[in-house]
Amino acid sequence: MATKTKYSHAFLVGNFNGQITPQQLNSTLWKKVDNTKDYSWICSIYYQGHVDAMLDSNKNRPAFLRNVCHYKLAFEEQSTDGKMIEGKKVSMVLEKNMGKDVFTYTFRLIGLHLYFFPLNTTFIAIEIDDTGTELDNLTAAHSSMVLSKTYNRDEIKSIFSSLSSFLPSDDFSLILGSGNKFKLYQVIEIETKEITDSLLYEIGTSSPIGCVGTNHQLAPSKSYYDNIMKTNIISAFNDWKGLALMDSFTMISNAEKREDWSWEQHFYLWNNHYFELIYLRGLLEKTFCFSRNSAYRMDENTHNLSQEVSDMERYYFYDKISYNFLPNLLYKAIAKGMELKEEREELSKQIKERTKQEDEKKKEKEENRRDIITLGLSIFAVFSIAWDLCSLVKDAYTSEYAHETALAIFWCAIGIILILAAYIFVIKKYANK
Repeated sequence: MATKTKYSHAFLVGNFNGQITPQQLNSTLWKKVDNTKDYSWICSIYYQGHVDAMLDSNKNRPAFLRNVCHYKLAFEEQSTDGKMIEGKKVSMVLEKNMGKDVFTYTFRLIGLHLYFFPLNTTFIAIEIDDTGTELDNLTAAHSSMVLSKTYNRDEIKSIFSSLSSFLPSDDFSLILGSGNKFKLYQVIEIETKEITDSLLYEIGTSSPIGCVGTNHQLAPSKSYYDNIMKTNIISAFNDWKGLALMDSFTMISNAEKREDWSWEQHFYLWNNHYFELIYLRGLLEKTFCFSRNSAYRMDENTHNLSQEVSDMERYYFYDKISYNFLPNLLYKAIAKGMELKEEREELSKQIKERTKQEDEKKKEKEENRRDIITLGLSIFAVFSIAWDLCSLVKDAYTSEYAHETALAIFWCAIGIILILAAYIFVIKKYANK
């Protein structure tokens, strides 16, 4: 019998490809998420500077962080007994096994999220719950759901209706500002004695269940698989294991929860704090570095880059975010999976190169200024010498042609000296090049 999830919750998140501000949102649909009541408690776990950079709770934040906020569009529907339940049921017919098999994927659309950050960065997140899905269908479905083109399907494109006016076109496959895939953050509970590395890899990469170690087209090579399992796994306790990759973060649990708790309560920290305070922090850094590095490679001018980097280093580019070990451990794993270190190094090289170019331009400008001053003084000196020479000739000769002779000598001297000055100026320019 195929294994089903006891609990499965996921966020599909990416950079929103539209110009939008919180004031433009439909206030009857979109509600601002208020963390004020939990602010003191959250600050007892995470550094206050980190909390203020991610949540809108402290009204005395620095000006750079004033626009940070979170809005949610929640979905709900009426159940068979007449009660309103969280989420909207959505069903889609999808393919798996290279198109050989067809299955129906059903999930509950919990809500849409918009996270506003500095420097005009806005993330859109689609929150879903697909508890009870067979694992092989789950990985196939998530493989489809991360693709932005999926959201042009009639079953789900209506969920973006309140945002359509802020997008460049009615094509929802263009909802992401960069790339064609959402990042996947997923929290999964399964009933198993051991969470195997192969299962973690298959779910984390949205690969067919059981493909590791086979000749399946999507099966990883041994060297690649071994490297991933060696460097990207994170685990602090026996009842869960995580995998942090470039495009996804996966946590699989086989925990036993309190009987008086729901799975949502059991995984509250994973679905709220760890996603919003840690995963989005890593994604913000990745998005900033990627966009600036891409602009540099495309020879696009990025204004105030040095100031932007300075602000990001002050409010976001640091590793220790919590007084407790687990948030720091999770952030370290997520940063490694997203290759943030490499992105930061690329950005540092860009800053150094731009600084070098700016210094060279300043040096060249200063040399040109000095050359102009020198040339002006030289011309003045030429006229002065020529005039003195002319006066001497005029005083030395008393013939009727003395005046004309003096003027001729005057202009010849000026010409010779100007030619020499121009020659020296040109030689100097070629020497500098």
